[in-house]
Amino acid sequence: MSVNPPTSNQSTGLATTQSPVGTLGQQAAIPAMLVPAQQGFDIWGPIQRRKYLITLFCLIGAGLGYLYYSKAERLYSSSTELMISTQAPPSMVDGNIQLNQDSLSKHTSLLGSQLVLGSAVEAGKLESLRTFSDNPNPVGSLQKMIDVDELTDETLIISCAGPFPEELPVILSSVVAAYEKVILEDSQNIGEQTIALVEKLAAQLTDEKDLVENKWLKLRQDLGITSLDDMGNVSNPYNKRLFYLEDEQAKLKSELLDVQERAQQLANSLREDPETKLIDPVMVKVAALVAQDYLNLSSSDYNGSTKNKQYSSELAKKTTLENRSWQLETKLMDLKFNRARLSETFGKGNKEIASLDKEIAYYISQKKSVDEDVQALEEFLDEQTGGNEDEIDPLQSEESFRDKERREWITMYQESLEQEQERLIARLTGVDTERKAVEKNASTVSMGIVELNMLQRQIDKKDAEVNLLLERLSEMNIMANNYTQTKVRTLDEPKYGKQVAPNLVRSIALGIMVAFMLGLGLAILVDQSELSFRSPHEIFERLNVPVVGRIPKIETRNIESEHGHPSLITAHKPSSTGAESFRDVRTGLFFRSNADDIRLILFTSPSPGDGKSTTIANMAISIAQSGKRVALVDADFRRPRIHRYFEEENNPGMLDVLSGETTLAEALRPTALQDSLYLLTTGGRPANPGELVTSEAFREMLATLKSQFDYVLIDSPPVLPVSDPATIASLVDGVYMVTRIRKGVKLTAQKAKDTLDSVGANWMGIVVNGIDENPHYSEYGYQYGNYSYYGGMYGKYYDSRSQAYRDRMKPVVEVKS
Repeated sequence: MSVNPPTSNQSTGLATTQSPVGTLGQQAAIPAMLVPAQQGFDIWGPIQRRKYLITLFCLIGAGLGYLYYSKAERLYSSSTELMISTQAPPSMVDGNIQLNQDSLSKHTSLLGSQLVLGSAVEAGKLESLRTFSDNPNPVGSLQKMIDVDELTDETLIISCAGPFPEELPVILSSVVAAYEKVILEDSQNIGEQTIALVEKLAAQLTDEKDLVENKWLKLRQDLGITSLDDMGNVSNPYNKRLFYLEDEQAKLKSELLDVQERAQQLANSLREDPETKLIDPVMVKVAALVAQDYLNLSSSDYNGSTKNKQYSSELAKKTTLENRSWQLETKLMDLKFNRARLSETFGKGNKEIASLDKEIAYYISQKKSVDEDVQALEEFLDEQTGGNEDEIDPLQSEESFRDKERREWITMYQESLEQEQERLIARLTGVDTERKAVEKNASTVSMGIVELNMLQRQIDKKDAEVNLLLERLSEMNIMANNYTQTKVRTLDEPKYGKQVAPNLVRSIALGIMVAFMLGLGLAILVDQSELSFRSPHEIFERLNVPVVGRIPKIETRNIESEHGHPSLITAHKPSSTGAESFRDVRTGLFFRSNADDIRLILFTSPSPGDGKSTTIANMAISIAQSGKRVALVDADFRRPRIHRYFEEENNPGMLDVLSGETTLAEALRPTALQDSLYLLTTGGRPANPGELVTSEAFREMLATLKSQFDYVLIDSPPVLPVSDPATIASLVDGVYMVTRIRKGVKLTAQKAKDTLDSVGANWMGIVVNGIDENPHYSEYGYQYGNYSYYGGMYGKYYDSRSQAYRDRMKPVVEVKS
């Protein structure tokens, strides 16, 4: 029973790409997962691969940097720190003198100018110094030596660099002294110019002020205005009188209304009853009380006789209560009159009307109580008189006297109201006439007053400006002689110069940097000149064939085997990393063979020494371990090696079969190393191997092997030295090319690929052999050694069980004879 590989590519989920059609008419499917991703230009790779060359260049660069440092001319530097209190000269802004802050950058430029430096060279006699000896342009040289930097908003650092450290402090001191002299002269000149400008402006403002004042006086004279208000402004003299007349008019109207209301109230009190044609005596008494109060009158004395003191006392008490009743009646009349007036104005529901209703109800109750007391006293007095009509009633005599007195008061009250009403009407007429005349005059003067006030404000402003200028002018006369635009204070005196160039660290770093760039360029050139592959992507990009296997270097030192060569690690160490790499290739083979019925497979290489024989032997063992019947055919007649790997005799072999000396069944022999694996050796070295592989017998032998085995693996010579591989490639289902990463492999691999393409080879893929032998080859940026370490850890775990693993991988079916 054999283990069948997957029957379709659907079970693996892998997409395929088409390769050229082989001679057997089969479409080759390349797993898309095996195509590496596109990569850019690799710089880190040459650095890693040529690190020793680049390190050598860096060391040379460091040495050259140190040599430059030891031979270069020394340059020294000294500096001084200045605090500069900058203040610009006085300036005029909107008629005002302002002392503005000057920009510090202005002084930075001034310190490096030829004006200051020329003055420093001349005043300090710097031509005599060794720094400027034999120098035709000391100012230009000094300008290159001086450097000014702004440290803070008020601090500058002046640096000077030169070959003689002892002369640098002298040069800096001369520059600072020349700078202070220049700014002092500049400040004095600017101060004098500013004073002249201020004097001219003051005279101009004075003339403008006089012109406005003359215009103001003429307009005021035309308007006839002789006084000013409390604020000193011109005001309309008619406004005050107009306000007074309006208040007086409102007051007179109020008084007239009050008089008219009193007259109306009096007339209502003296109105006759339409039915009885009589005047209500109570209303007469009320009117008399109002007249008494308005005219401020007092009652006359009445000296009538009485029968007794008690009668007189009760009579007086009755008179007092009647007076109280009249007063309450008067109050009620006023309240009712006010209520009636409010009702006509606001209607029902007003809060004031409700309040008046409560007050009226209160006074009604009070009057009712007083009337009841008066009624009781009248009854008492009637009892005292005893009803004798012949006797003279003192009460009636006094009442007649009082009634006459009341009528006199009412008459006087009426005449007084009429006179007051006439007086108020006459007064109102006069006030209204005067108000209209004053209002007309006020309107005539108002426009002129607006212009007068505007002129007054202009006069005040000009006057203030002139006074301010005069004050400032006196101050500036003092500043003209003592004003300094910039005050300089030396915070740090210049010292003996310190060496600033050449710098040891900088020189060595620059040398290393330049050498590194040169070394990197050379490393890239050397790297490209080797014509060696660096990654699977590079192989695929150049050959358009995917890398399907990456075989590490096979270590045979620790392998002890009873049968077979130690390099057959798939049999001796099936759990090792190398064996796992062959199983990876086997998986891809099963995938392709299931999809395209590929069973007759050729393994070849571009050049000798690529390890194709070792690779095909391990592949045959790996496929047989999966339960497949495998025939391993050695077609390398020039250098047969397969029989040595399996420790078998070379005879009989393929040569005997093709010559007819033996049958194919007799030449095939099972291996003691792995079940289901059969060998067909070369059987010797023919004189014409190229003609042998092109014979019809060779074709028929391959067809017979394909019909009897699941897979037939053919080991051929390298492609470039001989033509045998190309011939065999045209007869098989698929071709694997085994290559080793070494110098010139790009050219040899490309030539081998072109040769096989010319015969229509169906490419299965490329197997890279011994990848960890070349540290320049990397798997997508990672060294294969990491993968080897990872696999090695698992290999150690399974080493003790390798025999059990081999036993488990043996097929349980009998090999057909």
